Amino acid sequence: RLAGGAVASVADEAALAGANTLAIRGPDGAWELLSFAEATLVSAGVWRISRLLRGLFGSEAAAARPVAAGAPVVVLDASLTPLFQGADEVGAGALFRISPAGRDHSDPAAVGFSAIGGSAALKPLAPVHLRARRTAAGVAMDWIRRSRRGGDNWEALEVPLAEESEAYRLDILSGAGALKRSLATSAPACLYVAVDELADFGAAQTAMNLRLVQISRAAGDGAAFVGLVPIA
Repeated sequence: RLAGGAVASVADEAALAGANTLAIRGPDGAWELLSFAEATLVSAGVWRISRLLRGLFGSEAAAARPVAAGAPVVVLDASLTPLFQGADEVGAGALFRISPAGRDHSDPAAVGFSAIGGSAALKPLAPVHLRARRTAAGVAMDWIRRSRRGGDNWEALEVPLAEESEAYRLDILSGAGALKRSLATSAPACLYVAVDELADFGAAQTAMNLRLVQISRAAGDGAAFVGLVPIA
């Protein structure tokens, strides 16, 4: 339901390229970004959208939650203005006033609010394709990192790091989710040595529950990969 304006269907390619993008706020306050290719007018100001591409721009975790009817929705278009830009504004607060075009900020119609710059846009995306294989030294694991900036070049051998340095933390979890051991590495690979595996579990495992994050110096832990990974 839109308070004003309208939406329209676009080709799948346009939706993949970022057209028809919405932000939806869930009960936890987090926003999921998605795009849609088809829009059908149901009644005045009400649209049914379909052919959704969910969890865009690092909002994958938000795409996994249920969101009840009536949740706020914002159309993301050229009318939006960023309030904060850059790592140096993370944690900085500011006061804003919004007034109708052509009116002074002291106009009775103006609305004031405060905001603090967040770090969500700077957090690394969750690594993908985590693999584990057993070797004589232990369980060797590797994965593929992702990039928030400059990652759309299909010809490049590797996406840009887009961080001051490369760093990861791999958490070894028990079946109930309790932390058994954390491994730190500066490359998209690490070794869970056999002696540590025996100390943590008492026997060699055929699969492990893992949580993996890339760490940013500016924004801290990024989005996490969490899952049960078989050991080949």
